[in-house]
Amino acid sequence: MVIPRFGRAGRPMIHRWAKPIAFAACALLLSGPLASSQPAAKPPAAKPPVSKPPASSLPPPKPPASSLPLPSQPLTRLDITSDTLAFKDRELKLAKLTLQVSYQPLTPAERQGNPAKPEEANRPNLTYKLFNNGKLQLTESVSTSNFLGQISLLDLDNNLSPEAVVKTFSGGTHCCTTVRLYSAKAGTYQKAVTLEGLDGNGGEFKDLDGNGSWEFVGSDNAFLYAFSGYAQSFPPSKILAWSNGNLINVTRRYPQELRSRAWQMFQTLEEIQQGGTGLSNHGLLAGYVAQKTLLGEHDAAWKLMLSRYNPKDPPKDFPTVLKAFLVRQGYL
Repeated sequence: MVIPRFGRAGRPMIHRWAKPIAFAACALLLSGPLASSQPAAKPPAAKPPVSKPPASSLPPPKPPASSLPLPSQPLTRLDITSDTLAFKDRELKLAKLTLQVSYQPLTPAERQGNPAKPEEANRPNLTYKLFNNGKLQLTESVSTSNFLGQISLLDLDNNLSPEAVVKTFSGGTHCCTTVRLYSAKAGTYQKAVTLEGLDGNGGEFKDLDGNGSWEFVGSDNAFLYAFSGYAQSFPPSKILAWSNGNLINVTRRYPQELRSRAWQMFQTLEEIQQGGTGLSNHGLLAGYVAQKTLLGEHDAAWKLMLSRYNPKDPPKDFPTVLKAFLVRQGYL
C-alpha cells in the first residue's frame, strides 16, 4: 500500500513535473477533439447589394417578332363608300404602273338630283392620273355616287404588265355600274374596255384557278326582267378573262364556280315550291336552265322546268319563248 505524502497544512504534495502535465491536459480539453493545427479560415466578405435602377428608367421590353410592324407596302386597291371623305392624289402602285387618285363626294343635293339641272348628278368627282414608269400617260375624270367606287391595279393575264380597273356607280337601280379597264399597248396605256349597265356591284375579279391570272366573275344581265320582275330573276353566271387586249367569255371553263350557283338556284326553287307564295318562278327557271346548260346538263334542267312552270303566268308558251331566248343568247 502506498501512503500519499502530505505537505504543509495537510495539503497533498504536487511533484514539480505534475504542473506541466496538468496545463497540457487543460489545453487539450479546451481545444476539443475537432481542433486543428491550421489557423481557422476567414469567412468570405459579404458583397455589397446591387442597386436596381427605377422601373421608369428601364428601356421598354422588345415586342415579339410577330408584332413588329411590317414594311409599308404600296396600295393596289382603293374602295369608295358612303363613309369616304374627300382626298387628293392618293397613290396606287404595281410594278411600273402608278395611279394618282383624287375624290370629292357629291353633295346631298347633287345625289338627290335636280330635274332642271340633270348634269349636276353626273358631275365628275373622281379623277385619276395614270403613269407608266413615272411618265404621265393619261388623265380622266368620271362621276361616281357616294355608295360605290373602286380603283384597283391587277396583272390580269400575269404577263408583268399590270392593268388598271376603275369601277363607278351612277346611282340608278339594277343597271348602273360601269367598269373601265386600262391596258398598255406598245408601252402606252389607254382605255381598252368599258362594261356598262351592270347590275349591283357589277362583278369581281378573282383568280379562280390559282394560276396568277384574273377572271371577271359576274352575271348575265340579259336575264333580268326577261321573264319576270327583278326580285324573281336569278341570272346565270358570266365569266370573262383578259386575253390579247380584250375580255373574252370563258364561263364554261369553270364548272366548280357554275355548280355552286346552280345549287343556290335549285335551293331557291325548292323554297318557292314549298312556300306557295304565288309568285312567278319563270325568271328563276330561265336562269336555272341556262346555268345547267353551261354545265352540259341541259336536258335534266329542261325536264325540271317543264314540271315547275305555270302556264297561266307570262310569257305565254314559256318553254318556246325560253328556248328561242337561249339560242339568241348563245346558250344553245
